[in-house]
Amino acid sequence: MKMNDAFSYDVSSKEDVNITVTPRNFRDSLFSIRAERDGKPFPNEAGTDNAPVYKFQVTKPVNASHRVMMEFTFIDGSPDQAMYEVTISGKNDEGCPCGFSIDKDTQDKSPDIEFFVAA
Repeated sequence: MKMNDAFSYDVSSKEDVNITVTPRNFRDSLFSIRAERDGKPFPNEAGTDNAPVYKFQVTKPVNASHRVMMEFTFIDGSPDQAMYEVTISGKNDEGCPCGFSIDKDTQDKSPDIEFFVAA
């Protein structure tokens, strides 16, 4: 996987991609993460909501893209320091560490992530 920017990656056919979300500094406050891949619900494979993990294998043909949409929620009263750290990894990562952070001040709390099949 090659990072183009925090929300755009070149991947290879049949590559395994992992997206891990770590909520930080929420203390007793609730947090919420929703994810879709290619327009369908993207299940959390971690078995816990405390640090969700989303995994998929690249199945699109060359020159096509998988799209992941994530939505991060901060409820009223969540601490100002609360944030979500997102780590993205694949095979032979280039330009990484890959991923991004979403905090309470981030304008777009529903980023789209593109995984373009380059090879």
